[in-house]
Amino acid sequence: MKKYILLFCIAAFAFACSKPENLEPMAPVSEDEILLEVDFTVTDGTPDVKGIKKAWANNDVIYVFFNGDYYYHGYLKIKYNNSQKKWLVDSWEGDAQSVVAATTSGILSAVYAPIDKIGGYIDRTSGLSYKTAKGTSYLGLYLIAEKAPYTVSNGKLTATINMVPHEEKMVQFYMEPKHRDGSTIYDTYASNEENNQEINRFTLQVKKNANSAVAFQNPYRLSSLLDDGSFQFSNSGALYNYVDPYYYGGLCFALTDFSVNTGVEAILIRLNDSKTNKSYDFTLQLSSASWWNNKAYSAFKLPALNQKDSSDNYYWKENN
Repeated sequence: MKKYILLFCIAAFAFACSKPENLEPMAPVSEDEILLEVDFTVTDGTPDVKGIKKAWANNDVIYVFFNGDYYYHGYLKIKYNNSQKKWLVDSWEGDAQSVVAATTSGILSAVYAPIDKIGGYIDRTSGLSYKTAKGTSYLGLYLIAEKAPYTVSNGKLTATINMVPHEEKMVQFYMEPKHRDGSTIYDTYASNEENNQEINRFTLQVKKNANSAVAFQNPYRLSSLLDDGSFQFSNSGALYNYVDPYYYGGLCFALTDFSVNTGVEAILIRLNDSKTNKSYDFTLQLSSASWWNNKAYSAFKLPALNQKDSSDNYYWKENN
């Protein structure tokens, strides 16, 4: 009997030693041992319009999600370093780092919206969405990458990510950061909170034809990340027929899925100021806009709110 017990123990020991390697638990990988190397390409606006985002800027933030998961394991936050011309790890949220370290390959999804400069943030409590400093869903410019492959080797995470606008057609608007009285909207010496309040007080609305009853263009908002690694956007609907601001040298806005029909000569732009409860209208004549090309990624430079024409009238007409 002792002989059989001895043989059984030897067999069990031999089986344990021949256990496949892929069943061995992986040792935890510390944050310092994971280096995220990414190569970003941004599809930019065609016209050279000052203040409109066309390239990565220092401290730009991108959120990276892995294998279609945004809720259970968190995400990676990366930040652009302009002096090094590269993206660096800013922080890992949740246990995303250890989960990714335990894989050899997979897919990732990345999303960028420029509102981190004005107090915006990403929210995962109900779906996946960007929020403004006011806590409302951000409606405006999004750059995304979906289902991008990544690899992990020797504790190193590597991926090439091409960021593009989430809609094929996009038009951007830029205006000098001036109030009606000529004071500067964004004060480089003020606190971030003060600047956030000054910028977030504005929203923009656009009517495709200034002489028709066409409703203001409805923008889109990020609503979720699907299991297959693709982002889901929702049309904001009539209750949110405006776009939120962001800041790059001035007051900026972006409309996605935007197009103007042939024969339309003008578009009406309305700027809303929630602090004063005033709104201002500007009619943009497309025939005189030499930079207008009626194609994707168009951009417009608008007059400042305090700017006047040759007859000493404000370009922006105040609504009563």
